[in-house]
Amino acid sequence: MSHILARRRWLHAPAIVLLCCALLVAFVAPPASAAPAQQTGIPPEKIAALEAVLDRTIANPNIPGVMLHVIVEGQGSWAGARGVANRETGQPLGPNDRFRFASNTKIIVATVVLQLLEEGHLTLNDTVERWLPGLVPGGDGMNIRQLLTHTSGLPDYMDGPFMRMTRDDPGRIWQPEEMVQYALGKRRVFNPGASGRWFYSNTNYVLLGLIVERATGQSLEHEVQWRILDRIGMSQTNFDPGPEKAGTLVHGYAGWGDMSAANLSFAWAAGGIVSTPDEMARFGHALFGGKLLRPETFATMRGFVPVSADWARNNLVYGLGMMQKTLRAGGPDAVAATVWGHTGALNGYRSAVWFVPEYGITIVVAANQMSVDPSAIAAEAFRAVLIGK
Repeated sequence: MSHILARRRWLHAPAIVLLCCALLVAFVAPPASAAPAQQTGIPPEKIAALEAVLDRTIANPNIPGVMLHVIVEGQGSWAGARGVANRETGQPLGPNDRFRFASNTKIIVATVVLQLLEEGHLTLNDTVERWLPGLVPGGDGMNIRQLLTHTSGLPDYMDGPFMRMTRDDPGRIWQPEEMVQYALGKRRVFNPGASGRWFYSNTNYVLLGLIVERATGQSLEHEVQWRILDRIGMSQTNFDPGPEKAGTLVHGYAGWGDMSAANLSFAWAAGGIVSTPDEMARFGHALFGGKLLRPETFATMRGFVPVSADWARNNLVYGLGMMQKTLRAGGPDAVAATVWGHTGALNGYRSAVWFVPEYGITIVVAANQMSVDPSAIAAEAFRAVLIGK
């Protein structure tokens, strides 16, 4: 693929071996123990309600750990955690441990694409063929907007056989072209832009990452770094594999199986971001608060399209790299509100980054168990912040 720009990549050094394991085992906190909370300005009764959300979540013995971070406009922020970051060592989970945020990467990549739109580097009607000539058959009939909204009809490379390859060779560094070529070996789901059709495909965002590189002459990692991470102080956030960062990297689990051995080079622009709940909340608050895109560009980002039946069950529509849905917490103190953001699910990591525009509330949930629904936890957190119950 000589037509693709060479990318500069940081290769992960081997994971740092945990020192003094015997001491950790001797003094480990039980899974339901509370990590120190961080708070500023939120009323005590709402903090107590947020703590209760964590307690109820970790009461499920299948869930190793959960982190929660909220920002309330005009009041401040709060963060808490329960459980363990690593079942084998019993290391307690901290509220700002580093976590693989999976498909929340898509809203970050989409923000970069839309910044390039603002700067005149590209348009949403630009074809894939224009930027990546010869890479995708029929790319002259497929545009950037369709990649952003998952209406391209491209198949998803992250199927069962592909994910088995990542588990069988966890140290392999995958190149984006490899993922694209794997996807192109499968049948097209539908023609680009077909009326009423939608299919969530990670392949779309790998292509967007390549387009960012071609349009800027820089690596995607470089563009995300200076356009977003440096701009709003996300010093603990990077693509995996990438430069080593201080702090604990949370392990992810499917059932009782540890799924976190593989690096995320295979996810890249579709799901390769590692961050902390604090920094992802900071990103959400900045994006939805108008600090990363112009108002007219953010309005374009909210060009929502209907989704497939499986996704629509969650009252979901999809825009240009962002979701909109209704967040509901039931029971006698039921609440509901429209939220903007994204979710992530990959290799035992589940997360959600939601913003409630009506109230100026940002909620980030991260749980290291594949069976967890982070949006359900976010709904409980929303109720806690709204009414203190």
